[in-house]
Amino acid sequence: MKKIGLISLLLISFVLTTFFQNTQNIIFADSDQLDKIIIDEVEGRTIEVLLPESYNSSNKRYPVVYMHDGQEIFSDPIVSSGKWNVDRIVEELTNDGLIDELIVIAIHHAGDDKGRLMDYVPYEQSIEFMGWYTDGSSSKEFSELLINKIIPHVDEQYRTIPNSQNRAIMGASWGGIHAFWLGYHYPDVFSTVGAFSPSFWVGNYQYRIYEEVDHLNKPDIKIWFDYGTAEGSYEAQMIDHLVDKGFVYGEDLFYLFDEGAEHNSEAWGDRIKNALILFNGDPATKAINMDVNTNEILNLHPYHSKDTSLEINPVVTLDNGILFSARQLVKYKVEDKHKGYVDEDGFAAFNSNDDLIVNLKYNNIQQNIELSFSNLQKSYLDSLPFEKPNILNHFKVTYSEIINEYVSKEMLNMIIKLGEQTGFIKIIEETGEYIILDSNI
Repeated sequence: MKKIGLISLLLISFVLTTFFQNTQNIIFADSDQLDKIIIDEVEGRTIEVLLPESYNSSNKRYPVVYMHDGQEIFSDPIVSSGKWNVDRIVEELTNDGLIDELIVIAIHHAGDDKGRLMDYVPYEQSIEFMGWYTDGSSSKEFSELLINKIIPHVDEQYRTIPNSQNRAIMGASWGGIHAFWLGYHYPDVFSTVGAFSPSFWVGNYQYRIYEEVDHLNKPDIKIWFDYGTAEGSYEAQMIDHLVDKGFVYGEDLFYLFDEGAEHNSEAWGDRIKNALILFNGDPATKAINMDVNTNEILNLHPYHSKDTSLEINPVVTLDNGILFSARQLVKYKVEDKHKGYVDEDGFAAFNSNDDLIVNLKYNNIQQNIELSFSNLQKSYLDSLPFEKPNILNHFKVTYSEIINEYVSKEMLNMIIKLGEQTGFIKIIEETGEYIILDSNI
């Protein structure tokens, strides 16, 4: 249940007991949101409805954004943590002229994390340590509820523009994979997907969504997805799969690798403006800025698709307000190729222990960056899941002392291989029981 203030509960109780209604009861999600957020219900599923400023003073019709995890979407005057604060973000973007007015429908999930699994994961998935399991059928049922019951109800009760071009679906984590899945399977219902930190790994960790993307025809939709650097970015490989199907990166497909961001509602709220602009803002005409943080480029996820652990992340700001990671679109030029290289996708490696000077160019924007070998090597070594000697030189890693339920031998070897291919370490000796490394490059 959404945590709302005592006054809100009393007001709802008063309305329910006095008027015996179970739809369209106003709650005070924020002091300035009176008459804007409505509590409604469809087939036993609670939805919260954010109406635009002009709704009650005009006869206009509005585009609609449908959002998962409805309990967390709007701000709360009592509980500030764990909220996306979409009501405030939409108001800010509208006032700044970055989007047109719209309606937001926040659909409550089934009540707890297990309920979220059942609602949002469209494939067979076990969460063994919790004893949870789904075969994916309940997610398909929830999808049918959304498409065949909730959307028709919203179109009937509120002044929407009832067509696919004016509907978006958005969600995060499990809700992110479901939003992506829905958009890909129902382009006649939704025109835009916003998938924040989407759990592309589901399907009993077989990454089933990649198989579907590869085998289905390209839908006529726009896609936004993202991750925080604290989460890792191996799922950025989805870009390659989508581009292979005909999406054009930077036009109908955008991705952001958000510096320092973690897997939480606050981070998703910070990034949702990009997806809202993609859905309901003006198209961009040019880039106006490019930022690169060279301290946040180490990507050690063992299952990402590249042969190096250094992922340059140039974040471009477009003139319509969208920020996205443009590493696939940037041109890279290394000052001294004997010291190392950067490939066309923005992945770098060292050939020596010298620093790399790299020129980045995106359209008419250029910037030089310096990749510090010593700093990045230290970050790599500090990230390894075992103790290192105080004096960095040769050290022996015994598998039996490292391997556990969280770190497999395969995973450890992949991380070590990434370090070697990036130029941070050398493998001196390797057996089935141990590996000896040299960091004195």
